[in-house]
This record gives sequence, structure tokens and C-alpha cells, in this order.
Amino acid sequence: MQVPMEHLMILAHPNADKLRKKGIIEGEEFEEFFEAFHSAMEVWLEVLREEIGATDTFLAEWHMDILQMKELMRLIMHSDEPEEVLPAQSLLRESVDSVEKMCRDAGRCFRSPTLIAKFYDNIAQRLRMTCMHLGVW
Repeated sequence: MQVPMEHLMILAHPNADKLRKKGIIEGEEFEEFFEAFHSAMEVWLEVLREEIGATDTFLAEWHMDILQMKELMRLIMHSDEPEEVLPAQSLLRESVDSVEKMCRDAGRCFRSPTLIAKFYDNIAQRLRMTCMHLGVW
């Protein structure tokens, strides 16, 4: 299956620039980032379904990991209550590892052009940096 680079990197998406930006995910771009991230992973999951016959259960787990990460980050960003934040930070450590692996695995499939691998790697870096900024580590 030939998938154009522009499609894999969702270049036509209105918030695609949020995935290519460097640094932490700022509060004002949080929703747009995750909306674009979800769209990028939808494309990637479509490729997995076509190429390796990935099951709906497998794909649903990826969706849940992304959704959980988003909700945990949102909770930590908006709560000052230690009884909410501390358990969320613990769960987020696991979640970010899973989602980061997902991004890196997606990028590793492309040796050329390296731009695609860098695109997915940058998403993983932004997520990890943001989690570090939120005090997860």
C-alpha cells in the first residue's frame, strides 16, 4: 500500500503545525494538538489495518492510550489537589511510555524520507517534554 507522505503527516489538517512545532504543548494549543494527533494516528492505524490486518481490539487499545494520556494531562494541568494529581502523574508515566512507543514504532517504518520518522518522533518528544513540565518525572 502506497501512502503519500502528505497523508501520513496530515499536512492538509488545519492543526498539523501543532505536531511539527517544537517544545512543550502549551495550554492554549492542547485541544488542537490532541485533535491533530488523533487524526495522524487514525491515518497510521488505517495503514496497519490494511498492511498487517491489525485487529479492532489492537486499534482500540491505541485509541484508549491516547485518550487516557489526554485526560490525565488535562487533569494535571487544571488541578491543584494532590489527591487527584499524584495518582494521575503515576498513571501518566505509564501512558506516556505506551504512546511514545506507538509514535516511535510508527516512525521506524520509514527509512526514507526521514521527514516522516522525524514527524512521529517530534510528537513523542513534545508529549514527553510536556509530561516532564507537568512534574510527572
